[in-house]
Amino acid sequence: ATAIPAGMESAMTANFRHGDDLIAQLWIGSKDPDSFTSDEVEFVEKISQHLKSALLNARNAESVKELQRQLVGQNEILANMQDGIEGDFEAEAGEA
Repeated sequence: ATAIPAGMESAMTANFRHGDDLIAQLWIGSKDPDSFTSDEVEFVEKISQHLKSALLNARNAESVKELQRQLVGQNEILANMQDGIEGDFEAEAGEA
């Protein structure tokens, strides 16, 4: 098996890493051999940094949303616990 589809004669890839994690890859292929100029390779290298930043920002935004969901859930649990404690205290106070 090959990573380059049939008919592709040249390809360029850019790996987007964050630390040791591979977060994405960009593949650009052509049916023409040696079709990429040094300017095109340089352009892909430059935009790759912007794409990596955009990917990391999107991933971080999703992480923040997940944390918010977790905090809302924990806040609801704590509110229910507080209601239960207050209810127990009021019941004991009413018995006294």
